[in-house]
Amino acid sequence: MTGRYAVWGGRTLDLLTHSRSQLQNFVLVAGYDYRGRDASRVDFVQLALNRAAMLRNSDLGRTRFTLFDVARGIVDEQIGYGDEITSVRTVAQYEPIRSTHYEVQPSGIPAFRAVGVRTLSIVDVYDYVLQLGAHEPATLLELAFVSHGWGGGPILVNSFDPTPSHGMRNYDDKDGRVNKDFAAPNMSSRKRRLFRAAFCARAGRVFNFGCASDAAARDVLDQLFEQWEPTHDSTNIYRFAFNSDRLIQYRTTDPAFFGDELPKVSRSLAQCQAFLHRRKNVSYSQKIADVAGVRCWAAFPGTSSSYEKDVPFPVMSVRKALTESGIDLTSYLRFINVCLGYVGDSKERGFIEFAPLQPKKPVYDHSATIIMDSQD
Repeated sequence: MTGRYAVWGGRTLDLLTHSRSQLQNFVLVAGYDYRGRDASRVDFVQLALNRAAMLRNSDLGRTRFTLFDVARGIVDEQIGYGDEITSVRTVAQYEPIRSTHYEVQPSGIPAFRAVGVRTLSIVDVYDYVLQLGAHEPATLLELAFVSHGWGGGPILVNSFDPTPSHGMRNYDDKDGRVNKDFAAPNMSSRKRRLFRAAFCARAGRVFNFGCASDAAARDVLDQLFEQWEPTHDSTNIYRFAFNSDRLIQYRTTDPAFFGDELPKVSRSLAQCQAFLHRRKNVSYSQKIADVAGVRCWAAFPGTSSSYEKDVPFPVMSVRKALTESGIDLTSYLRFINVCLGYVGDSKERGFIEFAPLQPKKPVYDHSATIIMDSQD
C-alpha cells in the first residue's frame, strides 16, 4: 500500500492506492433532507451506511468505502476486509449545511440559496471518481446516490441552476444536472474517459436511490394506467386531458407527444411507449450509465422512492404501499416491466435497469469478486 497525493476539490489529500487485485472501491453519497425538520429529518447517512453494511456482508475481499456526508460536509473513508473495518479516516472537510443556507419558497419548500459557500457538491463526487480512474482504474464497483432526486439528477441540497441556458455549471449549484455534468466545459472528453475508467466493467454499477420526478411522464402514466389492459396491443387508442398551463411546459419537454393545441388528445399505445422511452433516454440515470459504461439502477421517470422498513439493511425503494405522500406504484411497475420491457432489480425494490448504450469492455479490469447480488 502506498500513498499518493492528489489535488481534489481545491484541497490536497492523500489518496490511498492499493494493489488492484486486493482493493475494491465503493462510493456512497448521502444527501441532505432539506424537507425535514430536526427530529423528522431523514438520515441519509444512516441509509448509506446500511447499504455499505449490506455490501460488506458479501464475500468482497479488501474494500474501501468512501462516504460523502453532505449534511456534515465530511468525506470519510473506511478500509476493511469483509465485514471487518481496519482503517477509518476523514479525507476531506467542507462546510456543513446550515439553516441559514436556505430560503423558503412560496411553495413552502426550502431552497438552497447560499452564495460562495464551500459545501459539498456533486462535482466533488465526480472529481473523486476521476481520481480513481486515473490512479486505481477498474476498481469502482458501485457509485450510489442516497438522497432526494428527480429525473434530472440527485438532489443533494435542493439548489438551483441560475443559468440553465449556459453550458458551464454554476459554483453555487450543488445538485446533479443531466444536461451539464458530463458535457464540456464541465467534463472534458479526457475526464469522461477517466470517469469511465474508474468502473469495473464486469461488476461495476451506479445506484441512484432517489425519486425520478418527471411531471410529464407521471401525468401520462397516471392517465394511461387508468385505461391500459395487459391484452391491449400497440394500436390501442387512449385519451388524455392535460391541464392547459402544464401543457405549455409539456410541449417544451416533448413536442412530438404534446404538439396538439387542445388539452384533450388521443394517442396510441405505440406513441405512449415511444414517449416514455424518450423520457428514460434523457434522464440523469441513463446519462450517467452511458458515460460510465456500466448499468445504473434507478426509479423510472415519473415514479418516486420511499424509505424501506422491516427489511435487513433498509435503504430506499420505489413506493409499493399507499402512504400519505403518494400512491402504491406496484401496478405501475408491472406496466413498466411488461409493456415497456424494462428489467427490474432482482431484490424487487422497483428500480429498473438503465443499460449503457456502449457498455465498458473489461480491458484491464482487476479480478473483482462478483458480489452477492450480481444484478444490482
